[in-house]
Amino acid sequence: MIYYEAKDFPEDGLEATNEDVTVHVPEGTPWKDYVLRGNKDGSILVSGEGNGNAYRYGYGYGNAYRTDSGSGNAVRHGSGEGSSVRDGKGEGYAKRSGKGKGNADRTGDGDGNARRSGNGRGNAWRSGEGEGNAHRSGKGNGHAWRSGKGYGHAGRTGDGNGHAWRDGDGNGDAMRYGSGNGNAYINGDKQ
Repeated sequence: MIYYEAKDFPEDGLEATNEDVTVHVPEGTPWKDYVLRGNKDGSILVSGEGNGNAYRYGYGYGNAYRTDSGSGNAVRHGSGEGSSVRDGKGEGYAKRSGKGKGNADRTGDGDGNARRSGNGRGNAWRSGEGEGNAHRSGKGNGHAWRSGKGYGHAGRTGDGNGHAWRDGDGNGDAMRYGSGNGNAYINGDKQ
């Protein structure tokens, strides 16, 4: 594993080297995008009280993680397999797009959506007490699932197959639109 303090992370990002990269962002650090790209494997994890996004691009296997109380998003794009995961109290979304397999997963108390789009197979998951939706769109197969106490909807649109589920105590609807096969459920009841 490769470790960076935010101040030392290269401005133009890093090329993946088959190793995971961890970046610590202290409170008060200027907003920055922390990017890992390329065809080799490797994930990027951005943590801390400071603000900033975690991005993973390219064909290589790897995830984008953003955790803790700092604001920032987790974004995974491209043909490589991997997910985007946003956890913690900080505001921010999880977004997974492109042809690669992988989920968009947003958990925790912070506000933010989970969005999965594109042709790749994968789900959009939003759980926890923070506000936010789970949305799955595009031709790829996958579900949209919203659970927990937080306010938010589950929506599945597009040509891909998949359901929309809204479970838990929080307010929100489940919606299914488009030509793909699938239904909408709220706490197990088909809508």
